[in-house]
Parts: sequence; C-alpha cells; structure tokens
Amino acid sequence: TTFATDVAWGNRVVPEIDPNPEAKLVARRFRLETFLPLVQGQVSELEGRLDANLTASIQQGTPRVDGTLSLEKGVVHVPSVGQRFNDIEARVSIHEGQVRLDRMQARGLTGRVTAKASAKLDGTTLRSAEAHLHIDDDEKIPLTMEGVALGDAWGRVDVRYRSEPKRNHLLVEVPHFHMQMGADGGSSVQSLDPAEGVRIGARRKDGDFVTLPVQPLDPDKKEQ
Repeated sequence: TTFATDVAWGNRVVPEIDPNPEAKLVARRFRLETFLPLVQGQVSELEGRLDANLTASIQQGTPRVDGTLSLEKGVVHVPSVGQRFNDIEARVSIHEGQVRLDRMQARGLTGRVTAKASAKLDGTTLRSAEAHLHIDDDEKIPLTMEGVALGDAWGRVDVRYRSEPKRNHLLVEVPHFHMQMGADGGSSVQSLDPAEGVRIGARRKDGDFVTLPVQPLDPDKKEQ
C-alpha cells in the first residue's frame, strides 16, 4: 500500500498539502483467511486467494477508485443456513464510477451458480445497479436451512436498482425459478424439548421408580 500527495512548504510556517491525494493498493495471492476473525459469528470457513490493483484518489473533492480485483479458489461456509460454497471465482473492475462484476461462479455440494452485476457510483453514492443470477437445470444447487436439506433449486433471478432525487426504485424479476423437494416432503430439525411420556430415573429394589432431576437444575428450588 502506498500513499502520495504533494506538499508545498516554502516560507510557510505550516506546509500546504495538496487536496487531491492518491493511494494505491496492490495485493498478490492475499489469503482471505486473514479476515475470518472479523466474520467469525456469521462464517465458519473462509478461504481464497485475492489479487488487487486499486488506486484511490480525491479529485476536486470527489473520491474516486479505479482498478481490478480477482478472487480464485474461494471457499465460504455459512452455518446458519448449512451451506458451503467452494471453487468461488470472481473478477471486479472499477473505472470512472462504473463497477462491474464481470464474472462470478460458485459450486455447492453439487451444482454451480453464476452471476454478473454492474453499478454506477457518484463519488461514494450508489446511483444504479443491476445483478443477474443463474443456475442451470443440469447444475442444480441444494438448498438447506439450519442444516436441513429442503431440495434442489435452479433458475434465474434479475435485480435492478435506480436512485432518484425523491424515490428509489427496486425491481426484482424471476423469469423462471424451480425448486424440487424430496419425495418425503422434507424433514425438520428435531426438537430438544422434553418428550411427553418419557421419564428419566432409576427403579429401586422395592420396585418403586424414582425420577432423577434433569439439567438445568433450578437454583431457587430448596432441597426437600
């Protein structure tokens, strides 16, 4: 990372700094595992190699970023949905306020999802954006929720956003989307609540059954 700006000192007591500084970020095969502690609560696995060549500057008071980022061999696992994606590849280019996700793909346990997107920025303000997600019918992605398999999905989803002075427009189009459930109609996570009709204890020699307290014990309950 480098940072550069012009400084004029001359006979001044305090130097005058150019209001248009420039910073440059270059990364080669940077390991995404470095960011895992920052997302530990939401992501249990994060891997990949990141290449970046970015230039950030301020021109006439407006921030500007130009350059490219690319990701290879990415892996992410989200425990809350029980889904793991691997072989993630993506390439992003930024130029004159135009941000483009030129290509992105990720593989699940089976199947593959691809996407592309673009956005237009005015400084740091998002003016418009669109994204297109596609899953081929022969590359179905398994859907899970909290570790429970719901079925396989495939189709296409298009999202468009536009910002105007008095309102924002968000349009979601689903030309086609399919979800194939299992023949048994799916299953759910087993409840850990006490089961009715089940008692935990021991039978004494005289034949009486004595129940045993189950954790957690009530700290406020006095011993009899």
